[in-house]
Amino acid sequence: MLLGLVVAASVFAISCQKGDAGPAGPAGANGANGATGPAGPAGPAGTANIYYSKWFNATAKKDSTKNTDGTYSYYYDASITEALITDSIVNRGMVKVYANVGSTSQTVVEDVESSSLGFEVAVTKGGIVLFAGFNFSTLPLRYVIIPGGTPASNSVDWKNYAKVQEYLHIQN
Repeated sequence: MLLGLVVAASVFAISCQKGDAGPAGPAGANGANGATGPAGPAGPAGTANIYYSKWFNATAKKDSTKNTDGTYSYYYDASITEALITDSIVNRGMVKVYANVGSTSQTVVEDVESSSLGFEVAVTKGGIVLFAGFNFSTLPLRYVIIPGGTPASNSVDWKNYAKVQEYLHIQN
């Protein structure tokens, strides 16, 4: 009798295959969707429509201008091409240029227009032109393009790169 039970159980186990409807019957229909869960926490503020370059070195070339007394003044200039600087940016936005005047062990970033470096910056459609009284070719630079429609805070000191970096969430 025991042998008969073992044979019957073996035949039953071999004859069933995965996916066959077993003694419980076929699978039922999917149930209704559950209630919507609570909203997640707000993410950090983004930098929508804000563009910032990687740190780079501009190739400055020496140039001169003739003064009214016949002498010459020498300066260095560099042109940076940037298609994201549109007429809208020139007319209603802002372009800031920053320089890392620190060392490899200590980063010190300054707004080139308000620092003691003596830069002049001209922003035109399609680019930036930098002027200075020294060869700035080895000075790491970065520019930030801010469209005119971007809400700004009066509390941001645009001359202070660390504050701008924090406000606009700029990554190094």
